Amino acid sequence: MIATVTSGLRAMCTWATGLRQVAAAASLQKTYYRDYSEDTVTRSNRAKALRFERCEVLRQNRRNPELELKARKKELLVPLDDVQKEWKQFEGPKHLQTIGNHFHIYQDVFGCEFRPQTFFTVRYGSHQVMRGNILNAAETMDPPQVTLPPASKHDVLWTLVLSNPDGNLINNHAELLHWMVANIGSDDVASGNIIVPYLPPVPPRGSGLHRMVFALYRHTQPLDPSQLKKGGDSWIKERTFSSQDFQANNVAVQPWSFCFYQTQWDASVHQTYMNTLEYPEPVYELEKEITPRQMKQLEIKQQRQLKFRA
Repeated sequence: MIATVTSGLRAMCTWATGLRQVAAAASLQKTYYRDYSEDTVTRSNRAKALRFERCEVLRQNRRNPELELKARKKELLVPLDDVQKEWKQFEGPKHLQTIGNHFHIYQDVFGCEFRPQTFFTVRYGSHQVMRGNILNAAETMDPPQVTLPPASKHDVLWTLVLSNPDGNLINNHAELLHWMVANIGSDDVASGNIIVPYLPPVPPRGSGLHRMVFALYRHTQPLDPSQLKKGGDSWIKERTFSSQDFQANNVAVQPWSFCFYQTQWDASVHQTYMNTLEYPEPVYELEKEITPRQMKQLEIKQQRQLKFRA
C-alpha cells in the first residue's frame, strides 16, 4: 500500500514538473516574439527571427483571398528582382562560399577560405558568368563586360583577376593568368590599369573542363603596376600566376568576392594558339581502353605476323 502511494506521488511530481517546463517554454516563446517585435533580438537569434518572419508572411498570404484567387487563375506573378535582392543580402554569400568549397576554389586559388562580401556581374554578350556554369570557349573570345559593386567609401579600389587554376602547362601548382586590371576606382573596369591584357580560354584538347575564376580584391592604397607585371621569354611564363603569392606580396589586398565558369576545348582554342599566341597547340588524348578479348586478338595477330615472316 505504501509503495503504491509513493509511486503515485512520484508520478504526480513528474507530471507537475512537465507542466512547469511546458509553461516556461511557452513563456520564453512569448517573450521572444515580443522582443522580436521590439527589435531587441540578439544576433545569435537572428536566424530564428527570420524563420518566424517567413512563417508569419506565409500565414498572411494564405489568409489573403486575392492572392489565392490569382494563384488559382495562374495570374500570380513572383517579383524575381525582390527575391534575388533578398537572396544576395541573406543567403547568397553563404551559398557562394559552399560552392567555392565544392569546386576547390578556395584551395586552388586563394589558399584561404572567406565569406564573399558582395556580388558583381560578368557578361560575355548575352551569357552571364554565374557560379560554375559552362560556357563555350568560342563565346568568350572578347573581353567581358564587368559591373563592379559601388564602393561604400571614396578611397576604396578594386583589382580584378581572371585566372585558370587548371591551365598552366609548366607548373601544376600555379595558375594561368588570363586578365588582370588593378586600381579600379569605380564600377567601370576601364578606369583601372590593365596589367595583363585579356586572353581567351586555351584549355588543351582532351584535358576536360577548366575553371575560369574571376577574383575581386579590395584595397585602399593603389598598387604599383610596374611591380605587378612579370617578364619572361615566353607567353606562358609571363602569364604564370599565383593568387596566394599576390596576396602575400600585397598585404593590404583583401579577397572580397569571386565568380567563375567552366569551359573546355573547341575549334576557337586552335585559332587562339595559331593566331594570338603563335604557339603549337598541345593535345592530350586519352588512351583507349583495351578489353581482354581485343588483347587476345592482338596477340594472335602478332603471332601470325611472326609465323609468316619466318
